[in-house]
Amino acid sequence: QDHGHDHHQDHGHDAFHTVVLSVPALTEPAQVVDAISELAEQGGMLRAKGFLSVQGKRAPLVVQAVGSRVEHYYTQNSAAMTDQGASDHGRLVIIGQVGMDVDALAKRTGGSITD
Repeated sequence: QDHGHDHHQDHGHDAFHTVVLSVPALTEPAQVVDAISELAEQGGMLRAKGFLSVQGKRAPLVVQAVGSRVEHYYTQNSAAMTDQGASDHGRLVIIGQVGMDVDALAKRTGGSITD
């Protein structure tokens, strides 16, 4: 139906994408938190959230970021521990602008981008 104006299918969604990073068990969680903070400060990252495995810890490390604010803590949530607790890999989901440097984050964490 014609509403009297040009209607393009581009609603701004193409400017953003979601990346899932598979991250091996960490020995230095602070390095990952720093890397996420740096990605946020460079601009482009809007949101990140994940459960990461840390060597020597039973509980997964929860990492959440909105803009440049990054929080991290070990969860005692039993569902998260069941899903992640025995795993040797964690998962980080990042939402950001097309062109953000997720490859640098993957290198610093030893992680890999998954589909």
